[in-house]
Amino acid sequence: MRNIAKKVIHDHPKSFISMVLLIILSIITSLLPPLALEQIVNHLTDQKEVSLLFALAYLGLIVLSDLFASAQNISITIFGQKLTHGMRSALVQKLNTITTGYLTNHESGAIASVFVNDADIINSLYSEGVVGMIADLFQLIGLLFVVFTRSIGLGFIILIVMPLILVMTRHFQKASLASQKQNRAAIAKVNHHIPETLRVLSMIHIFEKEDYMEDKYDQYIEESYRAQRLDSVYSPIILTIEAVVIGPADDRGRPRADFYTAGINRDGNPKHPRCHGRDEPDPGLFK
Repeated sequence: MRNIAKKVIHDHPKSFISMVLLIILSIITSLLPPLALEQIVNHLTDQKEVSLLFALAYLGLIVLSDLFASAQNISITIFGQKLTHGMRSALVQKLNTITTGYLTNHESGAIASVFVNDADIINSLYSEGVVGMIADLFQLIGLLFVVFTRSIGLGFIILIVMPLILVMTRHFQKASLASQKQNRAAIAKVNHHIPETLRVLSMIHIFEKEDYMEDKYDQYIEESYRAQRLDSVYSPIILTIEAVVIGPADDRGRPRADFYTAGINRDGNPKHPRCHGRDEPDPGLFK
């Protein structure tokens, strides 16, 4: 996989450089709206008038930040597709050298799942995991720097809560990794079940096994759904922790500029622990 990434970067250096530059610009511009909002809140707290030009400048910074964030996501997606193309091209070359024993011992749906599902998972790991984590890390460092310059107390509160979230995320990530393996196994069964059903369709009609095949298909789908239950648990916990932390900081009887500086730049969509972990596809075709 490392060789594939190096080859893609070597073949598409402009896409890689533009992606890095857009990530840097996105991190910088994402810190500007909270700083502008801080000045607005301070003016309102001191009962000073906020000029129309200042308000328009704040809105302009928000638009600028969103534009660079969108450009960052687009560049990550474009480079991720190039990486996926290179990875699938390598898989096709690997497929030509696979022994007949491997094809005999593995279901056709499992092999197809490696090409389709596992490749998409690696792409998600790249776009939502590795690159996203690096961008979020530098953005978090910049945000913590701003918070500490405005409110040391709030900064220490965040530093105390962050290890707790890290431990919880690590726990969910391990459970999520096992669930993802179960999910991919269920998807592989579905991919094998459909063509197998079509291949022996006449035999199914002769022995009147339509209900049996339908029940097996429903069983595989239910296994896939059960493997994704963590998606509905992790985000509410993160939102609850966020409310508990920022609630006391805001309950001061008047607006707090440091609170808004720390809170306004939040993502708003808590990352699922899968994005912070490492999904492990079937290594049979990647050796």
